[in-house]
Amino acid sequence: MPYTRLETDRRSIIATDAKQQVAEVLDAVQRAPIVIGRHARDQAVLIAPQKYDRLPGLAAHDLQSFCDHVGAKAAAVRWTASKLAALLHSDD
Repeated sequence: MPYTRLETDRRSIIATDAKQQVAEVLDAVQRAPIVIGRHARDQAVLIAPQKYDRLPGLAAHDLQSFCDHVGAKAAAVRWTASKLAALLHSDD
């Protein structure tokens, strides 16, 4: 199958080849995401259903990790909740 390896662990294929090789594409998407391009532009990304199902949980986990990190940094410099609130509501 005429895939091009990208920096990330995903592959790309043009739409015409994807249509002609559906069975191979479905097998390959179990190993890595596949970007489908048409007219020299990325049009879609195919991912395995198991990875798709994990996306909402990953986003929530990433947000919680970010909030925990920011909270720890604020605590380290002794910023209070009122100080953080003032910064967030600042017009500057």
